[in-house]
Amino acid sequence: LHPSPTCGILHITSSERISDVQVMDLTGRTVMARTMNDERLALNVEELPAGRYFVRLRSAGSVGVRSFVRE
Repeated sequence: LHPSPTCGILHITSSERISDVQVMDLTGRTVMARTMNDERLALNVEELPAGRYFVRLRSAGSVGVRSFVRE
């Protein structure tokens, strides 16, 4: 997950195929969601207000959560 902080495009790379991605604000509200089937993703986060967000990545057998800062 890079770059963080970001003001535009957030790049996500995984060793496994990602099936879906959710971006959540600090209250846990989903502000963006994508369904996919790839190891790489570029998310445009320009329209999100500045702040800290969490990204939940789901793959075949696991779920991971990372954070990033939107400037």
